[in-house]
Amino acid sequence: MSLLAYDVCFRRFPSVSGGSGVIGKAIAVGLARLQAEVILVCRDVAKGRAAAAEVTAETGNGKVSVEVVDLSLRSSVREFCLRYCSGGRRCDVLINNHAFCPRRVPLSASAYSVRLDGSSC
Repeated sequence: MSLLAYDVCFRRFPSVSGGSGVIGKAIAVGLARLQAEVILVCRDVAKGRAAAAEVTAETGNGKVSVEVVDLSLRSSVREFCLRYCSGGRRCDVLINNHAFCPRRVPLSASAYSVRLDGSSC
């Protein structure tokens, strides 16, 4: 195992945004195979749980969890941070994997461009 892989897996806690999508799941599988404690950051709880179950089944790593966050809403991000950090947990590495490319650029309730914040995953 490389020093970088060791560092990510045993000293850092990686989160994968868009973790319920194809690319996000593939990233999570790679990290889980290295025995990392992986957090899937998703908007849809059912898709997130299904993705976590698939990652766990494929890798045998039971340290895969789901956090529901809409990254286009400040309030959702704030709630996630308070909820997540209140238990003393850390999020050291964010693999920013969410994307959305509509023809028009819709705005979220927080007036952020959904295209830039990638809230579709």
